[in-house]
This record gives sequence, structure tokens and C-alpha cells, in this order.
Amino acid sequence: MEAIRKNEELFDYSNVGEKDLPMAKRWFKAPKPPSANNYPELSSAYHQYRVWNVPESKGKYKGHLINDKATGESAYSPPTEEVGPLWHKKESEGEESEGEEVGAAMAAVRLE
Repeated sequence: MEAIRKNEELFDYSNVGEKDLPMAKRWFKAPKPPSANNYPELSSAYHQYRVWNVPESKGKYKGHLINDKATGESAYSPPTEEVGPLWHKKESEGEESEGEEVGAAMAAVRLE
């Protein structure tokens, strides 16, 4: 409840429909729940988390409807590594990706 009150101070939910408002307040910027397909209550929570926080999710992303009160702009922030797969992370120039490093290591092993 404390996190919801804090988010209400920081974010504008006026673009969110009345029907979706309780879920938006509960799940936007909430901690990521575990995903468990065998447990419907956990699966539903994980789905709702993704709907409000992960634009790349297969569900219907709605987080773009919430605005930052300070700037008036969308409060969307790119998912962290915790949320999204590693391949969404931008790499700095000159850095090899994890896949390239693994490929190079495998090639070195084959040469030996």
C-alpha cells in the first residue's frame, strides 16, 4: 500500500481506463513476481506485471498510459536485465556481446 501511495504522488494515471486503474496502481513499477506456469495465481501476477512494465511482452502493454507528474511525459523506463532478456541490453562500442565471447571461446577449444 505504501508503494501505491508513493506512485500516486509521482505518476499520473488519468489516461488509464477506470476498469484498468486498480491493476495499474498495483502493478506499475512493482517488484517482479516469480513466473510459475503451474500455479495460476503466480502466473496471473506475472502476466499483470508484464502488462504494466514490459513493452516487449506478448500481452497488451499498457504502461505507456501512465505519465510522470514532474515532466508530463510517459513514465516508461526501459526494462532492466532483471525484467528483460539480455539481448535487449545495448552494448557499448568495442564490447563483444556474450554470444560473441562464447563463440570465440568455442572456436578456441576446437582449434586445440
